Amino acid sequence: MKAMNDPNSPLGAGGKILLLIRHAKSSWDDAALSDFDRPLNDRGKKDAPLMAERLYERGIKIDVFVSSPAKRAKKTAEQIQKEEAQAKYDTCATQIAS
Repeated sequence: MKAMNDPNSPLGAGGKILLLIRHAKSSWDDAALSDFDRPLNDRGKKDAPLMAERLYERGIKIDVFVSSPAKRAKKTAEQIQKEEAQAKYDTCATQIAS
């Protein structure tokens, strides 16, 4: 994947890319927790910053984050946002029932 500001990108300079990222590994230590409240496990806490580092190394700039307000998704997005300090961050107000 070429960086979005790469003039040789198939989208051209300034092209837009929708990047979907799944949350890092979640913890199942407490079976009583709702899926919404499930936190990241130790591996997820370690992997989320690595995901951010890989995006940064590839020159992928993120303008806007839209995240589920679920604990594990929000924490993953926050870790990535630390590398992308200029990006706007928002959580979706809607929770989809399973």
